[in-house]
Amino acid sequence: MFHRGPDAKNVAMPGDMMVIDFSVRYNGYTSDVARTVYFLRPGEERAPEAVRRCVKASVDAVSACAAFIRPGVAGYQVDEVGRSAIVSSGYPSFAHSTGHQVGLEVHDGGTLLGPISRPGSQRTLRKDEIYAIEPTVLQDILPDGTVLPCAIVEDEWIVTENGCSLINPEKRQLAVIEIPYKEA
Repeated sequence: MFHRGPDAKNVAMPGDMMVIDFSVRYNGYTSDVARTVYFLRPGEERAPEAVRRCVKASVDAVSACAAFIRPGVAGYQVDEVGRSAIVSSGYPSFAHSTGHQVGLEVHDGGTLLGPISRPGSQRTLRKDEIYAIEPTVLQDILPDGTVLPCAIVEDEWIVTENGCSLINPEKRQLAVIEIPYKEA
């Protein structure tokens, strides 16, 4: 099931990054998970430092949010933690919310992990609620055409009595893909 649906007809090329944001519906409930992929250039064995740093900032921000979450905290407080982690890593803040509830729909429930001005962000988290957490590194294209790396690592967490617990498989490192390449 597509979360939003494909929005481009581009073909992945060596050196590209791709965000895969998807959901699955099972027994009436949905998930919302995202991962960032890097396509290796010929001769590369791993992604460049700028790409790895970008993904690490997103992973660290998700971890900071997870460490903060517990019953009784407000959605906007979680957003502040995620947003602050991204900015303190040297990246710009992002326009969307840090996260949202998941359940019968991809965006479900009334509590939003977003800025205090957004509806639902002043509500508090409760035990057994499930949240997708996705603080994101989004950057622009420089005037010279250089595309700066962007990354989303989105995981789902269930609020427990004293914190939260990851419910999707833990695979939070950057995925790399080698594209078969032939010299022209």
